[in-house]
Amino acid sequence: MKRSRLLPPVRWNPRLLAPDGSRLPTPDAWIDEVGLAIEVDSREFHLSPADWERTLDRHNRLARHGAQVLHFPPSQIRLAPARLLHTVEQTYLERHRAGVRASIKIEGT
Repeated sequence: MKRSRLLPPVRWNPRLLAPDGSRLPTPDAWIDEVGLAIEVDSREFHLSPADWERTLDRHNRLARHGAQVLHFPPSQIRLAPARLLHTVEQTYLERHRAGVRASIKIEGT
């Protein structure tokens, strides 16, 4: 994502807060301008029923406050990074054009 000419700076593993100040899940990457969370989800850590439910809960907690969450497996990062970047860029552009923002804040800002 550092090579992108379209994306604003990406925050890595930011501590996020809901409007009421409560902690939200920390995504792997965050584009604050449009409330876009990027998660790397491996089968190893997300395939058991309990792990899958935790992943869904994390996603839903972010989405409740206006975030869009994109999920990618580690294999796509290694084998198809251009495809991953294209997906992130297009999602960013669509949300930017629509004026979408999340009600989420980054802790300490």
